[in-house]
This record gives sequence, structure tokens and C-alpha cells, in this order.
Amino acid sequence: MAEDLWIPLVAIVFSNLTIIAIVVAWWRVRQRRLELQAEVQTRLIERFGSSAELVEFLKSGTGREFVHGVQKGTMAVTQERSLAGLRKAIVLAFLGLGLVAIWGVSGAEWVAWFGILFLALGVGFLAAWYVSMRLGHSDEPNHAPSEL
Repeated sequence: MAEDLWIPLVAIVFSNLTIIAIVVAWWRVRQRRLELQAEVQTRLIERFGSSAELVEFLKSGTGREFVHGVQKGTMAVTQERSLAGLRKAIVLAFLGLGLVAIWGVSGAEWVAWFGILFLALGVGFLAAWYVSMRLGHSDEPNHAPSEL
């Protein structure tokens, strides 16, 4: 009977590790792309000889598109940081749920302790993400602080 319990345990652990690896790889690729975009924009700004040339460039259609790209990149970095907390919450909560499921199947109480710990950490990260999102929206001019 005990040998049969290793199969779901190994399946849950490897599936969680695979999901974590995919998320981390995706995040690193996206982060690198944003870094390269910021570097290109910085080099372009440095190429202007005077502030008057830069102002003329920014007044042109191409300059407006450039500024929009900078703003979009900054917003993307901010959004990425926010989503990182949400990803942590999801991964930790699913890890905790997986361990609680293993406890339900195997009856090993020590697994339940780790499952509850990871589940609590996931819920804590989720609460922190939610509070930061609400506080971030309350700073916008369209939202009143009483909406918190």
C-alpha cells in the first residue's frame, strides 16, 4: 500500500516543478526584453547633442511614439512586479493544496503541516497583492481614498 502512494506524490511534485520552471522561464524572457527596450531608448536619448534637438524630436510624430513606448515600458515593468506577487501566491497555494491532498491520501500528518504552511503563505501573498492593487488604484486621480 505504501508503494502506491509514491506515484501521486511524485506526479504532484514534478507537475508543480514543471509549472514553476515554465513560469520562471517566461518571466525571465519578458524581463530581458523590457531591459533591452529600455537600453535602446536610453541610447537613443544619449545621441542627441542638445536639449533643443531632443525637444524637437519629442514634438514630432516619431518622438510622440517614442515617449509612448517609454511610458508603456514603465507600466509593463510595474505590472510585471505586481503580477510576480500574484504568481507567488498561486504557486504557493497550489503547492499547499497538493501537499494537503497527499496528506488526505497517505494520512501522513507531517505532510499536512507543510501543506498548511504553504497554503497560508499563498493566501498571505494573495492578500498582499490585493492590498497593493487597491492602494495603487487609490493613488489615481479618478479614485477617492474612501473606496478602500
